[in-house]
Amino acid sequence: MVEGISDRAVLMELAGLDTTDKDMERLSAEMQKPVTVADSYFGSFTLDRSVNWLETQALWQSKPITLQLSLDGCDDQTALMKSARTFWEAQEAWDRRVRGCAVSELLDLKNDSWLEGDEGAVTEDEFQRRITVESITLYPDGEFEALFRDGDLFWGHAIIVSGTLESGPDDASIAG
Repeated sequence: MVEGISDRAVLMELAGLDTTDKDMERLSAEMQKPVTVADSYFGSFTLDRSVNWLETQALWQSKPITLQLSLDGCDDQTALMKSARTFWEAQEAWDRRVRGCAVSELLDLKNDSWLEGDEGAVTEDEFQRRITVESITLYPDGEFEALFRDGDLFWGHAIIVSGTLESGPDDASIAG
């Protein structure tokens, strides 16, 4: 600090500025309105601007889950919707493949490192029964992620299975 200069100030008067901007207010109001996209197969999607994806509730193996379609890098929203429909129409096979990936990637981890107290080893069937799909996210480049609740296999952590629509699931991990 320079000698003789104080680090204090006193506000004597607030010289208010008129900050109203009708165009900005109109744009702000417009941006706060929900954006929905209708689809004949899934119904209505809502845009989640915070993550730039369309989201809806859909039945997966007769249970409601969240379906998300990422718009990042999406040049063809119609093609993305078509991929989602194709994926959904084959959900029995996809469910089996995604669960199988989770088991092959995580069952040994569960039994080697995540058993509690006197808990016995978990079987493949038990592992598959305990995990439940919470959401599926599809990306324009053909990738997908399935998010599972872990049925307390990993003490409440999420299970994420990822892969491509072309090659199928290829990775499973725990998160959270």
